[in-house]
Amino acid sequence: MRHCSRLRTVVSAQLHAKVVRMDRLKPFVCTVLLALGTIAFAGGPTYQIVVSPAAPTAGQPIQIQVSIAANACTFLPSLLLAEDLGGNIIRFDLGGSDACVPNLPAQQQTYNVGGFPAGQYIFRFAECYINPPPGGDQCITISEQNVVIGAAESVPATADRGLAVLSLLLIACGVTAIRRRV
Repeated sequence: MRHCSRLRTVVSAQLHAKVVRMDRLKPFVCTVLLALGTIAFAGGPTYQIVVSPAAPTAGQPIQIQVSIAANACTFLPSLLLAEDLGGNIIRFDLGGSDACVPNLPAQQQTYNVGGFPAGQYIFRFAECYINPPPGGDQCITISEQNVVIGAAESVPATADRGLAVLSLLLIACGVTAIRRRV
């Protein structure tokens, strides 16, 4: 019986030593796992968004170029959906994947969004989800850009000076025609 008691004490001491060693490793292991998790889930994809032309005029077609880095986990949509939120705020839906697709290459897409009336607009770019993240909104704003659309330039012929020049040319043509008849 003494032998079993002594064996139990030795085994218990060895197990306790291993537990102590594991307790020393726990902070290191937790730090490494936290760092890896932070790298893997750091803020989602990074978009680069360029609106051109930089200073559009009313009715002028606008293009939006969207680029996303490799391994972004989501595809850029083939069609950019726009929603008027009122107050000259236009939200463009960049998609959003409810599931991550790994190892995607870098992507770039150019979208034609047509022309807008003159005014100051906020172009809001968002990822919209079918199944939003817990506690989150269906659309998460990625970027906002202020876009000022200037008034369309008037056609020179309809400007005051253009009309005056056209009137003078018409009178000159009439006078020349009358002289030729006489």
